[in-house]
Amino acid sequence: MTTVQALTDPDEFAAVAEPILAADPVRSTVIATALHRARRDGAHEGDRWWVVRDGDGADAPIVGLAMHTRPGRPYVYSDTAHGREVGAAVAAELATTDLRHPITGVNGYVMAARGFADEWVRLRGGHVRAGRQDVLYRLLGPVRVPHDVPGSARVATIEDHTWLDEWGRAFIRDIGDPPDPLVSLEHPLGEGGFLVWESEVDGRTRPVAMAFANVPQHGHARVSWVWTLPQARGRGFGGAVVAAITARAQEEGVACLLIADASNPASNAVYRRLGFQAVDEACHLHLDAD
Repeated sequence: MTTVQALTDPDEFAAVAEPILAADPVRSTVIATALHRARRDGAHEGDRWWVVRDGDGADAPIVGLAMHTRPGRPYVYSDTAHGREVGAAVAAELATTDLRHPITGVNGYVMAARGFADEWVRLRGGHVRAGRQDVLYRLLGPVRVPHDVPGSARVATIEDHTWLDEWGRAFIRDIGDPPDPLVSLEHPLGEGGFLVWESEVDGRTRPVAMAFANVPQHGHARVSWVWTLPQARGRGFGGAVVAAITARAQEEGVACLLIADASNPASNAVYRRLGFQAVDEACHLHLDAD
């Protein structure tokens, strides 16, 4: 019997979930980084965290975790054996609550997300529509730094905030996520985890690509917000900034991960050339009303 514990306090969730996050730092990276931010910045009204057990009682093994910190789109993580059960259990629990926003989709590992979506549709109606497919990568061994890309990397600062926010909105648009007018990279900039690659384009030296490394969780940092100016693509700048930020993390003894859109063969080829290897697949499913 699968049982679900629902929590609203990220500290209470962390007290139960941290052993699972520490034991599986690669596949649990999304929840681990979101939990870190929630504990640092404070929870938002309506946030929800779940612990899913294979059995009843506090001694039953934990087989999944989930969170609802993004309006309308829960995220579901499970071990490799209980994906559908975990997703369905979270959906059933969420379906009993009063929602501030309609559930429009679910993100997570493929079987867990599918289990959630199917159960949600069974209970609430509507239908499931496939969205973006992602590949989770981890880097084994030193990053293979490309040495033939003109330019250099620098740490982004708060003075870069305005134009980096514009890049952040462009990144969201390019990966197919719904537009978010509240996007701000102020907190990531404050963490010092953003690098930009500068090179000569159109006759002047300027930032041409960016990448961000999350604050490490359990010895692992996830590289994200990888984006290159459209007019500067195809010249290696994206790979160069990812290599630079990854090399910096490795020098500090941190292992690196990243998640890539499976439908973008160019970026996936770049990451593999740098030494990243695929670990798992995740998906974004849309839940449309009838």
